[in-house]
This record gives sequence, C-alpha cells and structure tokens, in this order.
Amino acid sequence: MSFVVAACEAPDAPAIVVYAARDIDSIRDVLDSYSDATGETVLLITENGRDLIDRLSVEKHRATADLVITDSIAHLWTAKENDNLRPSSSEMLETKGPENLRDPEKFWFALSVIGRTIAYDKRQLGPDEVTSYSALGDDRWRGKLCLTSATDADSQSQIAMMILEHGDRPTEIIVRSWIANLAIPVVKDHTTLLNAIEDGQCSLGIVNSDDLARYSRDKPNTSVARIWPATGAYVSIVGAAVTRHAANPAGALRLLEWLSSNNGQKRLAGPGLTIPVSRWDNRDGLQISLAAAGYYHEDAVKLMERAHYRRAD
Repeated sequence: MSFVVAACEAPDAPAIVVYAARDIDSIRDVLDSYSDATGETVLLITENGRDLIDRLSVEKHRATADLVITDSIAHLWTAKENDNLRPSSSEMLETKGPENLRDPEKFWFALSVIGRTIAYDKRQLGPDEVTSYSALGDDRWRGKLCLTSATDADSQSQIAMMILEHGDRPTEIIVRSWIANLAIPVVKDHTTLLNAIEDGQCSLGIVNSDDLARYSRDKPNTSVARIWPATGAYVSIVGAAVTRHAANPAGALRLLEWLSSNNGQKRLAGPGLTIPVSRWDNRDGLQISLAAAGYYHEDAVKLMERAHYRRAD
C-alpha cells in the first residue's frame, strides 16, 4: 500500500516529531524558527544519521517520527528500500532545485547540497595538480592518499554514483588504484582525514565540502584546501522525507515545504556549510540522478569488499 501526503492548513495540529542527524548544523535553531513562525510544536530527536535510519526499521509501525532529516543520500536510499518512507505530493517540492536531486517517486527531497571534494595540502601541491577522482589513483600519489572507512555512507554513495557513470568494472579499477596509493590505513571520518593531511600523514583525500568548510572555520590557518574536480563533483545532500508511519503526515509536509521555501532555505544555510538546493544549478556537480545511483548502493558495498577497501579500526 502506498501513501500520499497532501499539504493542508491545520492550526491546531499535534506536534511534529522530527528525527534528524545530529551533524546537521543549527537544525534545532531552524526548527525553532518554524515553530515561532507558525505556532506549531516541533519535537526533535537527534542521533547519528545511520542510527536514525536503523531506528525507523526497528520501530516500524511504532515509530514516533513524522519527518526524517539526514545528511547522507545513502541513508535516504536505505530508508526507502526498507519501506520506511511515504511519497509526498507537493507542487512546490517538485519544482524546488534540480530534478536529479530528488526522488522521482516523491519519497525524499533535497534541502541542501554537499559536494564530494578533493582536499589537499597547500604546502605540498597546487590546486591544478589533481583534476579528477580517478587521478587520485595515479602512481605519483603512491603513499600520499587518505580515505575514510568503507563504512562511511558518503564513500559508499560516491562509489554507487561511479558505478552508474562508469560501470562496475571500470569503477573497481579506480577504487583499487586508490587503495594502492594509501599513505595510512583508512580513517574513521572526514575530520580525522583532514587532521591527517594537516599533520603531514598524507597529501590529499576525498572529503565532504561541509566537513572541510567546518574544519576551515574552526582552523582558519589550516594548510588544507579544496579542489572541485574539473569534470564536476559527485554530490550528496541534506534531505528529508515523511515517514511511512507518521502520526502527523500533514504537519510533516508543511514543515518540509517550509524548509524548502526561501525563508527556510535561508535559515538552513545560515552556517554557510552547505549550499541551499534552491541555489544549486549543477554547475559544480555531475548531473547524475541520485535516485538512480541508489540502485547501485549494494553493488558499491560489494565492490569495496572486492577491492579490499577496509573498515577503519
């Protein structure tokens, strides 16, 4: 059975319960702004993004969440695959931002965009020395590359996108060349990777643009800088979806529409770490359908295993 949510006015609506990834900057302040503007009560529960998605599956029809907001497209793929989301009918959502950044079946929608960028040490190389992800496997970078763990959802989603773009075998060749160039064992997260570059343990690596922006904000004198691949960056999103067993689906959709509105987008982008979907026009990103890439998520995990792309200790 499928569900469709339609927007409506409900001034006396019950509270809207939101599950949100804890790493989404200022999400509590953003939701407080919605409550102040509308008078609606929003209850926020934050956890690690993957744990939130697992929680939806464990709770099933007992789930308390009306809306889930996460900072990885892989989490949304998993939630949809596990039948934890419902489609939402909204003309505004269906026209906000590029079409390739939302689910064509209306299960999830992008709120802001995160680029998969190449971070490098300015003390060791220049911004024109790497032009693509595949170039990270060149022999010149032997013993100089850092990567995050195979359990990193954004690494998995990038490889799924690579399979969609290049095919399985060519992608595996690229990933194997990365592994051959590792300076140190894979690290647990993007902050650890950036610290490794800063400390001279490696010269370059793949990180999310928001993590690098956060790192640069906290360390304004850092030697780590960013390269956008010349052929365009793979992207992830901060995205949201109404849950399948939402007790207040209409309220969840009202909040989702507000987050996608000009006012909501301005507040969500307040920290300046992600790019509002309303301002993203694909100039810096590959025009790959994120929904289509989701079909290769399991293939990406299997490819990483074959290529000896390890989990962090």
